[in-house]
Amino acid sequence: MDTRCTAKRLDASEQALLNGGLKGNPLETTEAWVLKEGPKTRSTNPDIGLSCGKFVIPPLDDDEALLEPLFGAWEGNYGHALDRSPIDICVARGEPAVVLGNCGVVRVLRPPKAPGELKPGDICIQTGNAVADRFGYMVKAHAYDARNTMGVLAKRTKARARQLIRLGPDHQVASLPQWAAFSLRYVTAWANWRVAHGSFRLQLPVETFPEAFPVWAWGGGVAYAELQLAAHFGARCTLISSKASRLAEAEAAGFAAVDRRSFSDLDYDPKAYKMSDGYRERYRAAERAFLEVVAQGTGGEGASIFIDNIGGPVFRASLKALAREGVLTTAGWKCGMNVSYMRAMQCIARQTFVHTHYASFEEGRQAVRYAVEHEWLPPSSALSKTYAWHDIGQLSLDFNADRVDSYFPIFAINPL
Repeated sequence: MDTRCTAKRLDASEQALLNGGLKGNPLETTEAWVLKEGPKTRSTNPDIGLSCGKFVIPPLDDDEALLEPLFGAWEGNYGHALDRSPIDICVARGEPAVVLGNCGVVRVLRPPKAPGELKPGDICIQTGNAVADRFGYMVKAHAYDARNTMGVLAKRTKARARQLIRLGPDHQVASLPQWAAFSLRYVTAWANWRVAHGSFRLQLPVETFPEAFPVWAWGGGVAYAELQLAAHFGARCTLISSKASRLAEAEAAGFAAVDRRSFSDLDYDPKAYKMSDGYRERYRAAERAFLEVVAQGTGGEGASIFIDNIGGPVFRASLKALAREGVLTTAGWKCGMNVSYMRAMQCIARQTFVHTHYASFEEGRQAVRYAVEHEWLPPSSALSKTYAWHDIGQLSLDFNADRVDSYFPIFAINPL
């Protein structure tokens, strides 16, 4: 299959919309990688998966800016969208085609009509909080389940002013690709950590637990960022991964690194566990091996904070690895949304569960300020490859086939 970007002609309905616009006003188009309506299975067919062609930019509201995306980072939610699981976002939004890309680095082409600080040419981090509750926390994600939103997988796009954080001279501590990697994973990590760490310290203040506390995480970009942050707060950090390159990155960052391949059967399936004696024995052996590693790494106490953004396959083991008064925290559900546990045991152990979903706009600004002041940033060594615009289709396939070693797969959209 040819995964390179070649512009395709608009179909008749799209051309009619472009020519007529709304209320007689012509609409703009751009080149974009587009997810169209299709079956509930991932496909390499560009007509029902991710394909490149012309896309009609929805009309801008008064508080929206016209933007030129520069860099983005491939995120886990892209895979959820392509898998059409847990939802088909085209169906959920009632739109025949969607441009993905929650976050990234963008240039302002046309500021919002509403008064504000943005000017043409401003370089900004675009954040993904499109629809918020009355306290500012995200309800729906930009370029995912929020209607009439358009992501950074396009030569031109749009976003609301309150989603844009300007990058000034102080932000030159990092490159624009680093800020693109930061825009979703690090902002998510900041929002999750402030609640998880606050919950931990509410029960065990520094006066009660002054020593370095163990924080463990299943490897992923958000987990890596959160462990970096945890280390700033005095934690002893351990990252679990099955990729040699990521284990090396963890050690370079000063974390302890645990190879998940040592307990490769740690993949909990409640139905198989109940029905298959062989599966049950393999799983139990893997779980014992994992818990022995945790015990050795924590002096037998367990993890004070365990970051589990995977879900179902590892939730049972994560919970067993948690210390008394520990916090099990998550900001995602990569491999399983449904989990079960015995509430009485967690009550007795005084264990806290934390669930967050990306961040408020103010948390995004806090994260950027902290990054500048404390050099909390994606390491340049982890951004080893940047995919060109015309190779984004290949990036999609590489990520799905687990051929991407980097925590932060970066793609370029427009030239600087």
